[in-house]
Amino acid sequence: MTKRQTVYFGNSLSKLELCGKTIGWRINTSGAYQAPYETKPTTGEHDYNSCKNCQSNLKEITRVLTERFEGTDEKKGFPHCCTLHANLIKIKEYNRADFINAPELTAKKVIYTQQHIENNHKEENYYKEITDYIEYTVESFGQMPKGCGEPLYASCYISLIKRAINNNDEIKPERKQTLVDFIENSYEREENSEKHTDLNILLDTYQKWLNIFPSEMSFFGILKARFERTLPFLSGKPEVNKYSGKTTEKVHTKSSLIDALMNLTNTLITQLNSHSLYERRLLTEPDRVNLELILNERKQKLREGYSNKSQNEEQRYRKFLKAWFADEKAFFTEVTPLLITLIPQAEEDTPPDRLRMTKDEVITNKWANYELAQMRYNSSEVWHQVAGYHYVGDELKHNHLDNVLDIENFPVVTKGITAYLLHNFGNSEQVIFDTYYKSSLNKYKQVELRKPGSSMRDLDTDFYPLHVSQEKDFARFSENIHPYLSREEIELINQYVEAYFKYIEQVYSPKNTNAENTHKSKTESELRVTDWCIVFYYIDEAGTKKGYKINRMKKFIADNKVVNPSGELTTPSNFRKEYYEIENRINGKNNKKLLPPERIKNILPYLENYKEAIQNAENDIDYLNSEIEENERNTY
Repeated sequence: MTKRQTVYFGNSLSKLELCGKTIGWRINTSGAYQAPYETKPTTGEHDYNSCKNCQSNLKEITRVLTERFEGTDEKKGFPHCCTLHANLIKIKEYNRADFINAPELTAKKVIYTQQHIENNHKEENYYKEITDYIEYTVESFGQMPKGCGEPLYASCYISLIKRAINNNDEIKPERKQTLVDFIENSYEREENSEKHTDLNILLDTYQKWLNIFPSEMSFFGILKARFERTLPFLSGKPEVNKYSGKTTEKVHTKSSLIDALMNLTNTLITQLNSHSLYERRLLTEPDRVNLELILNERKQKLREGYSNKSQNEEQRYRKFLKAWFADEKAFFTEVTPLLITLIPQAEEDTPPDRLRMTKDEVITNKWANYELAQMRYNSSEVWHQVAGYHYVGDELKHNHLDNVLDIENFPVVTKGITAYLLHNFGNSEQVIFDTYYKSSLNKYKQVELRKPGSSMRDLDTDFYPLHVSQEKDFARFSENIHPYLSREEIELINQYVEAYFKYIEQVYSPKNTNAENTHKSKTESELRVTDWCIVFYYIDEAGTKKGYKINRMKKFIADNKVVNPSGELTTPSNFRKEYYEIENRINGKNNKKLLPPERIKNILPYLENYKEAIQNAENDIDYLNSEIEENERNTY
């Protein structure tokens, strides 16, 4: 069997964007070159080998096409038969020898297809049988680059098959029409159809729908992230051609995508609405939902804009503004009572701590999307699954039996470090990071140590890049929990995850060959409390200074194990006292003796991960040296 080769001619690369993000790249081509190849006949009651008409037609079609191929005195042969095919000689891959057998191959394909139709048009699955074989045969004509015409004799084949179907009186009229429609829609009208819709057109259509659909409303919130990650461009299920073995998925045209989005919109608004929330006992904040409805209705109207077709331009402006004023007054009339009700509540009420609810596995409907659910933590898999609930009367019921938490009925929403962080939320960051990394490393070693050659490998070094790659995938996956959380909570998780990657790079990365030993030497060193105060001073001055300073001090003492001469953790009050003494001495305040610059030099290794802190410390060293020298000169 001759090996088939297809050459694609790529000419540019273009971005595919959705919601302002690049979701992929598209290679734009000028078509492809593939020579025609033979097909195989199917068997059945009718056999072209013993049919005189088939044999006669085979010879006649071969003769006619051969004459066309070779040319006559009146008309040139292939590829000079037309201006488009003549462009083939400019293609490096073109070889006329690839097409020498095209007349005979085409004649056989016509006879094979006619036989296949004859043997299958009465079958229950006639449509699949016949259209699959036609598609398989059309594919066998090969491909031509842009500007080089159609595959040789493909339209001749299509024309002869369509005529054979129309002339076959044994085929039922309705089946005959269905097959003819398939040929016309698939091949004869291709140049006028949307068959090969540009993906950017579909992306633009979908983006417009995303912009219009009120996905920011609370009861649609769970769907927003899903919509932004989903590209609903495929129409129907994948189909396998039984003759070519090729799996194809039909891509929407612009019009069919619009129809699909209309159906999706109708399904969503009829299944997810205030009435369904009430029936499921999830309408716990009706005023807030009412406010969302009013705001989104006004937003939709503003997107539509205002227009007026009055002939007089002054009248046009006045009516234009009059309509806007009327809408604004109606909007404020509706929204004012709700704002009066809700704003005090927003000031007085403590917002739900959903991160703590996740950690404690609370069953609640105070999630950001109002779903009545519980986050179940799986310690062996290190992930969270959502368990849904509903009320029957006053009785709380599971949506699904929870003796086994399958991932279909209990979807996984977090994995990896995000899941571990949420499960241990509130504990020391360093302890969480170290415990998770070492636990993951131990699991890796348990598997790898059983493999041949493991004794000669540095498993710690091998593990680090694999872990980073996997955890980044897990972090992206964990965005599935976002619909349940507020923006502030999502941002906090993102900050922790980002901190985790920075931390393990500093402490466990193979680039820092002595990273772990350096880390241990720092955290276990016996700095005096006053020296730790210098470290804290520079780190805190360079930081964001969120919250109260005493709370930052407490965290610093715990994270760095700041101990007093008795070996016990120093108290926050003692640390604060020493800190303000150090601050005054660094800055020469309150007539305090200047701090010796050597004291700051000694703690510089503890600032190596804080660029701004190091810069500030080095500036103070220069400042203190100059001040001390100046004082000595004046004394002298």
